[in-house]
Amino acid sequence: MGPVNSTNYDASLDWYFMRGGNASVALFQRNVNGFISTLTSDVPDGEFGTLRLTRPFNSGRGRIRGFEAGFRTFLRASFLSDFLDNFGVLANYTYIDATNELPALAAGDQPGRQAFTNVSKHIANAAVFYENKVMSLRAAYNYRSSFVSEYSSTNADPVFRPLVEDGRGSLDVNATLSPVENITLYASATNILGEAAQNRRAFNDAGDSFPFQTRFLESVYRLGVRFRF
Repeated sequence: MGPVNSTNYDASLDWYFMRGGNASVALFQRNVNGFISTLTSDVPDGEFGTLRLTRPFNSGRGRIRGFEAGFRTFLRASFLSDFLDNFGVLANYTYIDATNELPALAAGDQPGRQAFTNVSKHIANAAVFYENKVMSLRAAYNYRSSFVSEYSSTNADPVFRPLVEDGRGSLDVNATLSPVENITLYASATNILGEAAQNRRAFNDAGDSFPFQTRFLESVYRLGVRFRF
């Protein structure tokens, strides 16, 4: 494995339109060489016959470019009720166009620039929150569009083809309460909707695919207390 080299270009603009509120936009480009891609293939083994190995490899030259936009604000406008002063909303969206030359092992089957592994084209999240001196509450929904998780080949289909994971979202909530200065109680729940991760594998050069795997992702609940001395 070699190092990942990148030349980066960034431009951003931020607008603070009120105390506790801001909006921003940014453009970016990364010219990269050696990005880590994941390849899976069947290889012969003298003891076990055939082993299916998933390994990281350095890719060739590539480019990542896109933009992001977001805002965050408390609901403290003069025309809103004072009751909403400690409530707020935030949202952001990122678009990414990312392609690179695959590692030599797969470049013969997928020539030219192909999609980066584990990079979604669209990423978005939105949240509502409440904050005061002793309490913080937040509910957030995070979404990412489909992405190539790896390029794989098998003995049955020795051509390296993309394994694409479908887009999915996650609803998370968390809360903290600090009844006294040195103690904080907290609770959180992640992936409340229990959305599964599903992927599909291409089986021809036209890009037709079949369902390959479904992983049921757990919902996680936590309760705790933090002490500061």
